[in-house]
Amino acid sequence: MRFDVVYYGHFKCNLRALVDYPALWRYTRALYQHPAIRPTVDFGHIKGHYYSSHPWLNPSGVVPIGPRRDFDAPVEPRHHHQAGVS
Repeated sequence: MRFDVVYYGHFKCNLRALVDYPALWRYTRALYQHPAIRPTVDFGHIKGHYYSSHPWLNPSGVVPIGPRRDFDAPVEPRHHHQAGVS
């Protein structure tokens, strides 16, 4: 949940975002949409904590608004392909 929201920008892990990997992005959304997980995720708190806890990485203390990710987007069913099967 945290990668695109925090790690991508704050920790400069920005070669590619999670949304650039369709299978991982689909899996992350499926996890987030699980009724036992969704209520435990507070993106505002997550971002506020990370951007405020590392002054050497964020001396200005600015917590960015983005990136915005649609964790509620429908999760498409996975397609299984078997090699060598016609």
